[in-house]
Amino acid sequence: MHSATFRRSRARLVVLLPMLALIAGACSSTATQAPTAAPATQAPTAAPATQAPAETPAAEKVYKIVLSNNYVGNQWRLQMQNIVKAMVANNAPYKGAVDLKVIVAEGDPTAQIQSLQSIIATKPDAILLDASSSTALNPVLQQACAAGIVVISFDQTVTEPCTYRVRERSEELYVSNAEWLAASIDYKGNIIRDLGLPGQPLSEISNDTTSTVWKQYPDIKVVATFEGNYAPGPSQKAVASILATNKDIQAVNSLAGSDGVIQAFLQAGVPLVPMNNTGDIAVRTLELWKEHKGEGTFQIQFADNPPTFGGYALEVAWRVLHGQDPVNTEWGMTAGNDAKEIFLPLLVYNTNGITDKIPAKVLPVDDLDPESYAAHAVLTLDATTTSGNFFIDDEVLRRAGVTDLSKYSVVPGSKQLLPDLFL
Repeated sequence: MHSATFRRSRARLVVLLPMLALIAGACSSTATQAPTAAPATQAPTAAPATQAPAETPAAEKVYKIVLSNNYVGNQWRLQMQNIVKAMVANNAPYKGAVDLKVIVAEGDPTAQIQSLQSIIATKPDAILLDASSSTALNPVLQQACAAGIVVISFDQTVTEPCTYRVRERSEELYVSNAEWLAASIDYKGNIIRDLGLPGQPLSEISNDTTSTVWKQYPDIKVVATFEGNYAPGPSQKAVASILATNKDIQAVNSLAGSDGVIQAFLQAGVPLVPMNNTGDIAVRTLELWKEHKGEGTFQIQFADNPPTFGGYALEVAWRVLHGQDPVNTEWGMTAGNDAKEIFLPLLVYNTNGITDKIPAKVLPVDDLDPESYAAHAVLTLDATTTSGNFFIDDEVLRRAGVTDLSKYSVVPGSKQLLPDLFL
């Protein structure tokens, strides 16, 4: 997966960067003005003894921001990190004004707690946190807040009230997927269920909300579960193992890695069934949908949990550090249940038009925002002449033959397009 989407209200850019490249955080420098030579005929004038030397203008502050991540076992997390790096390296107002460090503490919450203690000792201005636990990190986060560090929890959020929490209405997102899947099989049948990444807050929310929804429908049977780790590889391997012993499956509840689930069905020769995906809207999954729609009972719904979360967290940190309202409404943010909770837009995309009992805004997959198509167009160009260049997404679409861009408008009927960044 080489593309990711970032909705923003600034210039819409497609940035081609190698996914495994480490993008150094931009450093600011203050230009010094060369001294002006005095005219040759003019004798230098000594400064009066009482006159203080002229003050040198103060350099603009460079903010030290640390991104603390606890997992890099899937493409989503790598994309998330690289989006933040790309924004700091290329985008105003962060370029030259943010010194970014990315620190990964893989393992259980203890590893991230120890990492955070080390981070706090360096006295950064802000910490962007993708947490390994919703509660275990709270004591160390209280230490960070007491030290005057702005803490932005995002994606896998914490419950510590001193932190800013940038999140979707995750419960509603998972209810949307559970209700859609149930309706897509007429509320009866055998389902394979993805438990996600064990211990992660979003996995726990998904499991709780999905169980609650399906208790309403006694004819739905969860016949197997697997831990997909939010990645296509583990998902494909686990589902292949399940299909080897039970091919009587009517649906798959996938938290992410749906392209791996699809591949498992295809390789096992089992007819495709309705399935969902929570996470980025993967170009590969869209391609598989286009190749195989109409086969079996195949339908799909994407619950949009984009890797651009890190970019939203960076923007919130920037605004807090500058004394601004943390909620940037131009980016689609809305205020949450308290002054430090920020919600992102809640969207799902599906292929069969089901909207009943779905709390999220439902859009058709065929009208997905343009980044998937622009990314595909760019990624099929010659890499030797394309890599490292910047592209405006609507220009890419027009060159690819797309002429009607009205469906991508932020406001229906306007010419303001959904703004996106690709990696």
